[in-house]
Amino acid sequence: MIIRAIGCFLLFVLHVIPLHADTQWADREDTAAKKWLIKGKSRVIHYGKTDFSSDSQFWCMAEDADGVLYFGNNDGMVIYDGEDWTLVKLPNGSTVRGLYYASDGYVYVGGYNEIGRIDQDRYGRYRYESLTHVLRKEDQSFDDIWQVTENNDFIVFRSFKRIIAIKEKQAVTLPAEGRFEQISVVNDRLYAVDAWGIKRVSLKSMEMENLVEANQFKAEEISGLLPGWQANQLIAYTREGNSYLIDIQEGTAVHHKSYFENGSSDQVFCAIKSTEGQYYIGTINSMVKSYDYHVDDSKMISFDNLQDQTVLDLFQTRDGNIWALLNSGIDCIEISSPISKIFDDAAVYDATMYKEKFYIATNQGVYSAGLTKDDQTLIHRDFKLEDDMEAQAWSLHVYENQLLISHDRGVLVSDGQSLYHVEGTKGIWRVIPVNGKENLYLACAYDGLYVMEYTATGHFVFRNKVEGFEISGRDILPTNAPNTYWVCHGYQGVYKIKIDDGYQRTVSLEKYTDQNGLPSVYNNNVHIWGEDTVFTTVEGVFVYNDKQNKFVSHEFLTKTLTKERLIRKVFKEGDKTWFVQDDQMGYFMNDEKSPTLHMDLFLSLKGSYMKSMEYIMPLEQNQVLVGTNDGMFSFDLGGVSTPIVGATHFTQIIYKDDTDSLVYCPLPNGAGDILHLPNSTSTLLISYATSQFSAQKDVQYRYRLEQMDKNWSEWTTGSTKEYSYLKSGKYKFRVQSRTPLGEKAKEAQFVFEILPLWYQTTWARLIFMVLALIAAVLVRGVVRRKLQRTRHEAKKMKAALELEIANIKLEKEMVLVENDKKLLEEDLIYKSKELANYTILLLKKRELLTEMAEELKELRGKIKIASNKEIIRSLTRKINLNLQDEEHLNVFDTNFERVHQDFFKELKNNYPNLSQKEIRLCGFVRMNLTNKEIAAILNISVRGVETARYRLRKNLSLEKEINMVEFLEKLSTSESSELESAEEEYFKD
Repeated sequence: MIIRAIGCFLLFVLHVIPLHADTQWADREDTAAKKWLIKGKSRVIHYGKTDFSSDSQFWCMAEDADGVLYFGNNDGMVIYDGEDWTLVKLPNGSTVRGLYYASDGYVYVGGYNEIGRIDQDRYGRYRYESLTHVLRKEDQSFDDIWQVTENNDFIVFRSFKRIIAIKEKQAVTLPAEGRFEQISVVNDRLYAVDAWGIKRVSLKSMEMENLVEANQFKAEEISGLLPGWQANQLIAYTREGNSYLIDIQEGTAVHHKSYFENGSSDQVFCAIKSTEGQYYIGTINSMVKSYDYHVDDSKMISFDNLQDQTVLDLFQTRDGNIWALLNSGIDCIEISSPISKIFDDAAVYDATMYKEKFYIATNQGVYSAGLTKDDQTLIHRDFKLEDDMEAQAWSLHVYENQLLISHDRGVLVSDGQSLYHVEGTKGIWRVIPVNGKENLYLACAYDGLYVMEYTATGHFVFRNKVEGFEISGRDILPTNAPNTYWVCHGYQGVYKIKIDDGYQRTVSLEKYTDQNGLPSVYNNNVHIWGEDTVFTTVEGVFVYNDKQNKFVSHEFLTKTLTKERLIRKVFKEGDKTWFVQDDQMGYFMNDEKSPTLHMDLFLSLKGSYMKSMEYIMPLEQNQVLVGTNDGMFSFDLGGVSTPIVGATHFTQIIYKDDTDSLVYCPLPNGAGDILHLPNSTSTLLISYATSQFSAQKDVQYRYRLEQMDKNWSEWTTGSTKEYSYLKSGKYKFRVQSRTPLGEKAKEAQFVFEILPLWYQTTWARLIFMVLALIAAVLVRGVVRRKLQRTRHEAKKMKAALELEIANIKLEKEMVLVENDKKLLEEDLIYKSKELANYTILLLKKRELLTEMAEELKELRGKIKIASNKEIIRSLTRKINLNLQDEEHLNVFDTNFERVHQDFFKELKNNYPNLSQKEIRLCGFVRMNLTNKEIAAILNISVRGVETARYRLRKNLSLEKEINMVEFLEKLSTSESSELESAEEEYFKD
């Protein structure tokens, strides 16, 4: 086994093993080094004018139950909900130097001659309510309020002139002896500092009890009065930079510490005691200092990476972070964060411990910092760039008790005092010992492998280059076979090389690609995972099967890490397996059958790792060092938890109506609340935040609108979502939040409804359904009656047809009887037949023309092409002209007179005033044509025929009861008989 062989070699050469990120080398584990707890300083988040957009001098701070932060500055109050900054001014526009969140849920404010509180309306807007009116008129001039606190249900305001205590909108005041320099509530007791010294204040009796006279602390101005670490003890911090232990029972003050050197112009401006027992003091010139009261002589830690030297106030939020209110800006010191930064401004590739120095290899060169057991905290200023080690350094190794630097210039060797270059080497990725070969080392270069030898003189020297292998040896790992190595190339695949026993040349070279089981020739890396040699690829983790001479999937690792993302690194360390997927890192516990991937803690470093050269070094006590393009970070896994803390909440809901006006909506107050929006809503704008994560600038959100979105959105830093032209209906909007540390807040949700138009409502739909039902019933009745009428008419027509057929049969019999008579009147019959045929053909023709005219009229309405419309219009005109032509009527008149000479003669004799049209109408009536048939022949309406017949009756002087047809038939019986015979002949044909 490789590990045993390397272990034997290590015992033989007795060299010191370095702290190193690439744990694939079993011979490089350094148990002693891993006992170090290397930490950086807490990160500091800066907030400047571009964030809060108001005056940059801040005096005080408060935090409400929701985690919303309140800051007092020269413009008023700046309120920060985790996403947005809101400025609220006092009525007189004065500076706010006092803020306090009280037990009644209000934030109380003190300004110049102004006291009051902050409230939030139902629309999420903050407003100031003045309480100055509750004071007596003579007490309303008190100048600036410098402090606000709470004691025994009283809200206490301190100005230099007096202490003002308000309870249930009733106020009492206590004048100062000289001036009030400080007030403080310790163990539910209110203490005040004035010209006499330190006093205890009773708000019930409004009396003060003298405790410690000012001369006991040299009458120095007290800038902070805090609880001590023993019962009945206070600690007072003075402007001059001293602290005094105050014994309340004895009434004595004893000097405790001095924080500045003699002659220093620096001052202590403020002080607080954290919930962890640390004391923090803010200064005028040296920013923030802290120490632990548990250790009387504990080391003072300075936070000197703030954006301004002058600290006007300090405040600890419930998440444990310390906020520094500066003369110019606001800084948050992430005391509670499990992340600290050790080094920045360069890309870190490797690190190691050597002779009580911590070395890091970067793209700028090799940096080092002194490290002792007493002080394991490192920050950037502790590091210095090592001389002659500038430019790209890839890795660090400790062999033969010397530090070997794999450098762009070659192998550099240092003993902590002097440095030399191994001549003949250049462009080296790493140096590894040769298994089984004493004093031989492989320098893995850009263009192959170099062999170095450690000589008896205590120096490393170049011996030879391995012939037959010209490929980059960055990712190299020995196999179980002697003198055989795996080498991965990022673009060509995986090589297995065997070197001769003298390490002069390559004796065999096998190349493995996607033809040998690998999913791709790209992005393959080799690592040690426990006792397995594994290959990370674009589709999971693989191992080499020697019997099949191909690569096969590592079931457990591939299932755990999936094939969905590119795996760049994987290795075991203790009870954890560490990995890098794409641009994120994480770990899982080795004893879990279905491991959970822990990645959230490292979200802030996403995308900052060096691809395939990631630096990850687990230490003891759940610490891990991580190198990135932005520097080196330390993570404390023991301080990490991912509980659901606080809640995401809505800060503003606005919609635009049809006039494009903005309308503010009340914020949801409970799960049962439904926000009703008008149907004219064109745009809905929803803003949200997470106040508990106010110290994090990169809080991420994801949202989902149920009834519209199938899945959650991607995590983004945007805190606003806009929807446009939503359809009417009910919706539920949900939003979640998390920090770059993986801390998650409860999701927020609210239900809203886009109201429908009146005809989209349920009542309108019901009315429409009822009307439709009524209409259906009416239509059914009308159709039924029409069908009945049609059937009745069909019966009548059938009866008429049967009667007509019977008449025709009778006429045929009469024709047979009168056959001889027919021969004599053949000429007359022939003419009658011709006239009847002509009349019927005329009728059919005109009906056909009329139908054609109607169809052409419909067709013209459907045609879109103008030229085609004109053709249809022309055809219609021709048909109408033909219908209006009376030539056929003249032919009819002539032939009718010839056939019925006696009828026309008698008609004209009896009624000489009849016009030609009326005589023609008499002929049509005499032929027993219907009004409809007559209208078709004359090209007039049926109504016109009826009118003409009415006038004809008047001209014929016929009474209403006389049938016109019978009357005309009586004019000439013989003529009638002849006409009937002609019609009979027509039907025979």
